[in-house]
Amino acid sequence: MTEFIKISSDMIQYNIDNSEKVNESFASLLLNPNVTWAKFILTDDEPNGNKIRIPKEEFSNIINSGIHMPIKMTLGSIEGHEASMPIGVITHLKEVGNRIEGLAALWNSERPEDIGLLKEKKDNDETLNISWEIGYKTTADSEKYDGVMDLYHTVLKAATLVETPAYEGRTTILALAEMEKINMEEKEVKIEELQKSLSELQEEKEELLEKLDISAVSVKDLTSELAELKEFKLEVEAEKEQREKMASIRVQFEEAGITKEDGYFTENSETLLAMDKKALRFLIAEVLAFGKAVEKATEMAELKEKEENLPPIVGENEQLDASKLANFLKFGKETE
Repeated sequence: MTEFIKISSDMIQYNIDNSEKVNESFASLLLNPNVTWAKFILTDDEPNGNKIRIPKEEFSNIINSGIHMPIKMTLGSIEGHEASMPIGVITHLKEVGNRIEGLAALWNSERPEDIGLLKEKKDNDETLNISWEIGYKTTADSEKYDGVMDLYHTVLKAATLVETPAYEGRTTILALAEMEKINMEEKEVKIEELQKSLSELQEEKEELLEKLDISAVSVKDLTSELAELKEFKLEVEAEKEQREKMASIRVQFEEAGITKEDGYFTENSETLLAMDKKALRFLIAEVLAFGKAVEKATEMAELKEKEENLPPIVGENEQLDASKLANFLKFGKETE
């Protein structure tokens, strides 16, 4: 029977190395239905309950030495480091903030009862705690925490499922996931059923088209008509918007005391509509100032013309006296 292997969780997309060899090995694990994946927190850079700490600068040593090291558990129960045995292998480790997270492949075939126990506890929201086994060359009193010992030149030997963790609940299994087997024959049956349903729906569609007499209407025609309607709507809305804006412009001219013929707004509509509020206010101010200047110049010209048209009160080279001026004002002409 042909089987299709599917991954039921995306957590395995986790820190995959770029080397071709590692990718091939990882791909073979992904296709193995006898593996349950466990995502877990291995450690952080804070002191544990034993007053021991892994400084952050040691994370690279832990990560580089930890790949392919075992993840362990006692047979039939979760107890401690003593009598624990490998239940899987660590495949990936990476630094996340102030802690190291890992991914491990647990062996379904070798420890089926124990894998089942872990799944049951996880389904019941019970905490699954991890404790590391680390080798080191030197230690030093922590400069950051009083009474705490830091480990240096470290190597990871194993990660172990324990009942009482030194990190007091900070290092746990975050998720468990396994491959899902799907019978290809069952899948083919489902495909056939879907194809049959699709065929029936197509027949119903054709019958409805005939009843409604719209079989001649193509999707392309409908799409084109809809596009034309949308374009027409946009044009109408744009024209309405321009009319409203032009009406507003006229009002602003009137409020400023500027009278313009309809022809002015028609001839200059493109320029006026393109202006923003600031530019329009400036134009109105300029037109208003120019109008006042023209009005003043006209008044001056008219006054000058009147002055030029006034008749002489006396003849040239004659002396103006009070008697002649009085006669001119009274009779509008000189008297002998």
